[in-house]
Amino acid sequence: MEKFDVLIGIVVPKGKENCIEEFKNATKEILDKPFMIEEQNISVAKQRKIMIEEAKKRNCKGILFLECDVIPPKNLFELVMTKADIVGGAYLQWVNMGVPKVAPCAFALADEGIAFLPIDVVMPKTILPVAAVGFGCAYVNSKVFNKIEYPENDNDDLEFCQKAREKGFSIAVNAGVKCISNTGSGKLEFPMSRAGLSFSET
Repeated sequence: MEKFDVLIGIVVPKGKENCIEEFKNATKEILDKPFMIEEQNISVAKQRKIMIEEAKKRNCKGILFLECDVIPPKNLFELVMTKADIVGGAYLQWVNMGVPKVAPCAFALADEGIAFLPIDVVMPKTILPVAAVGFGCAYVNSKVFNKIEYPENDNDDLEFCQKAREKGFSIAVNAGVKCISNTGSGKLEFPMSRAGLSFSET
């Protein structure tokens, strides 16, 4: 396995502790000595903030943030080699748009701030500039977190992307790095074809 000078930070969202073992088993061949906060009941934002401080101590090139309910593919480290300051992998989530629907955790600029991208856009293996990405699977270059204070709120990753964008940093989603989301109602995976999933109701 190729070595990269990055901190691999595994974040455990509250209520997702039951995903840890499956995550470890699924990633044992691709992740080398990941960093995980052992203490329970720490917010996602606080865990990420601690990981940033650890990366600064180690003088790492960047941080690869992963959440234990998002299983990355074997080509995960393509994120580190992608030419953008913040790079997200492609993974799906349930969102409430009046009815439950599925959308990628990558966002475009919109009049009201940011908007979900349709699944169609991230189906091909391509690299797309975006307004923000979710940090369930994302690489952040050290020059970003060395300049911007990490926020501590429920939308920490999206707010951090907004601040990075305002400072002129580039953000992209690498749609060739497709992950599996381990939700409470089953796993969300990208389909092999569009199959009517621009915003899929299931």
